[in-house]
Amino acid sequence: APTVSLSNPTAGQVFINGVNPVQLVANAQDPEGKIKQVEFYNGTTLLTTVTAAPYSYNWTNIQNGNYTVSAKVIDLEGASATSSSVSFTVKSSNQAPTVSLSNPTAGQVFINGVNPVQLVANAQDPEGRIKQVEFYSGTTRLATVTTAPYSYNWTNIQNGNYSVSAKVIDLEGASATSSSVSFTVKAQETTLPAYTAQMVAPINNSTIELGSQPIVLKTNASTSGRTIQKVEFFNWGFPLVTVTSGNFEFTWSSIEVDNYSIHAKVTDNMGNVFTTTAIKFAVKAPTTSAVPDVSLNINLSQPLNNQTFTLGKEIVKLKADVSSSAAIKSVQFYNWGFPLMAVNSSPFEFNWTKIEVGNYQIYAVVTDNNGKTSTSNTVKFQVNPATSSSTSTSSTTASSATVVMSQPTNNQIFELGKNPVTLKATTSEPVSKVEFFNWYLPLVTVSNERNEFNWTKIEVGEYFVSARITDARGNVIDSAPVRFKVIASNTRTTEDETEDSGSTAPIDEIQISSEKEVTLEEPKDSIVYGIKMGPNPTYSDLNIFLDEYPENMEGKVSVIDLRGVELYQSDFNTDQGTLKLDLNFLKPGIYLVKLNFGNKIVQSKKLIKR
Repeated sequence: APTVSLSNPTAGQVFINGVNPVQLVANAQDPEGKIKQVEFYNGTTLLTTVTAAPYSYNWTNIQNGNYTVSAKVIDLEGASATSSSVSFTVKSSNQAPTVSLSNPTAGQVFINGVNPVQLVANAQDPEGRIKQVEFYSGTTRLATVTTAPYSYNWTNIQNGNYSVSAKVIDLEGASATSSSVSFTVKAQETTLPAYTAQMVAPINNSTIELGSQPIVLKTNASTSGRTIQKVEFFNWGFPLVTVTSGNFEFTWSSIEVDNYSIHAKVTDNMGNVFTTTAIKFAVKAPTTSAVPDVSLNINLSQPLNNQTFTLGKEIVKLKADVSSSAAIKSVQFYNWGFPLMAVNSSPFEFNWTKIEVGNYQIYAVVTDNNGKTSTSNTVKFQVNPATSSSTSTSSTTASSATVVMSQPTNNQIFELGKNPVTLKATTSEPVSKVEFFNWYLPLVTVSNERNEFNWTKIEVGEYFVSARITDARGNVIDSAPVRFKVIASNTRTTEDETEDSGSTAPIDEIQISSEKEVTLEEPKDSIVYGIKMGPNPTYSDLNIFLDEYPENMEGKVSVIDLRGVELYQSDFNTDQGTLKLDLNFLKPGIYLVKLNFGNKIVQSKKLIKR
């Protein structure tokens, strides 16, 4: 007798109607090799008869349901055999798979470097046709696994809190996502030495002569065996300064004659806070070398206390008269306590040309070559807005002409190379000429009938322009000033981008000075010199390195903000080698460092203050 068995389908197989074809395949053998036919049956119903190998049948138009099939072989002598029955299922659509996380468990805590983090998914598919399992941390995919067991060893994980899940996808594209499981990874706790910190400088109950030595507030926190995050110093219980880097010490350069009680709060990287015992010390007046005296006095347009200025009509000059038995190092002017301008040579005065409408409170601090300082009296003054017309050399009568800036409009913004800038003055009567001013400095005089000037060589920056005319009666009339900006192409100009947040337009696109930058070269070998400075960004000090510049060159160093206001100036000589600027007074933001060697040789570089 012959033999026969079914090689397809397999027991329990699931077919998707219209997707997976149902093919019956029989393996038929006859010892004499005389097979007559093979018959395929569904239960007892004959489906088809095949008389030649291969013995297979493609069952089309099959309906959804459960089936039991078999095959029967018959040889030429009539002998026959029937295969074992095989059951399978046909259904109309694919069933979605399921998945859950068996590891980690909710709330589990792993010790970094000790307990490995392994994600394990239990994935099932009714048809047994899983394509892949994906592991996620939040919405970030960590790994894709295509074969069982579905697991992922998460190495190089950082300390923190995590929420993970798994997603299973079958071969038909159906998918399912597990519930999220949260767990924590933290560092292995170590036993730290007892936490102690003490004030080690100045010495408790000591007396220090003002100017005789630097007064440094210092703790021994940096050697306590922990990582220090910050040290806060207090004077008589009031906050004095917070130090977050370096040796966590503070040099008190502006200290005065008085009695002091200092303590510190030390905070480590674990958030632990330790408060030191307070130490007391005294600072006494020097016994020799009188402290230089500095005061603000009137001299021509110098401010008097409570003096009033009209914007654009008078130059506000700040001047300090200094008397000292020692050479003067510098005079620093302050406005409302913020550094305004440092002057390093006599006369100690400053023409404030870019001042704006507002109330001002000015004082000055003088420093001699011995490091001794003295603070002047305080002067208050006010700057009022200019009226639309005013006289400078004669009284204005009701019949005086008037002048207004009709172009540009106030706060107008021009894009360099795209929007032409035209200054235009509109007068109530014909005039022979119009004088235009920028930041109250003469810009150009025009005598055309249109009273306008096409500013073709303008550069990126902020401008403050006004017009002046002389009418037929000899009256000199100034217009109200108009402010406008010229920006580089694609430069953002919202007010938020020019605040001290540091989110500003690139300083390279802002023309702060009217002087053009040129390359500083030494004629001998044509070596090109550029500003070398650091650290940049900086939190406090800035070093400017002059080693590669020509010898014995005099220059001025300035720090300028995005408004074009010069906040710091100092003289230097390239023989100094390195300039060290103390920029603690600057707010965080973007500034321009400028080196001016005279003869229109100017270099500048962007500085970021943290």
